[in-house]
Amino acid sequence: MKTRMFVSILILNVTVLIILGNCATKQKAISEKEAKDALVGTWINPEYLATSRYRQKRVFTTEGKAIWYNKVTSKEPMLQQNYTIVESWRDRKGDIWYKLIVGFATDRFKYLAKINISENTFEYLELGGARFPTEIDPTHVNYRIYYRQ
Repeated sequence: MKTRMFVSILILNVTVLIILGNCATKQKAISEKEAKDALVGTWINPEYLATSRYRQKRVFTTEGKAIWYNKVTSKEPMLQQNYTIVESWRDRKGDIWYKLIVGFATDRFKYLAKINISENTFEYLELGGARFPTEIDPTHVNYRIYYRQ
């Protein structure tokens, strides 16, 4: 009888922990319109050196274009690519997360990106290849952060 009671309590505790764990990390999917509304606009970081790897200004349009400018003051874009929102969600803090594909038909990059609404920042990690990044690592060579202009 004691063994049966112990097993029952153990199962109950494990079940409660699993439920609480799922609630703590739950992501809330958002509509493509809400995701695009937050992403569209001009993002800048004048601290970058205005090279091809570190462009100072990025513009995302409602038409699915990602336009890169070397300098914040540049009038002519350095590069224009297409972007697609593959997935988007809000975390518990209210930040918006994205899986984006940015590039051309033959040269595409996978982004894991986050917009921090309260700080007006857009940060991401980009990778070439088949897989999306699983986390945004600020120490990675392909990490970038921009501020809403």
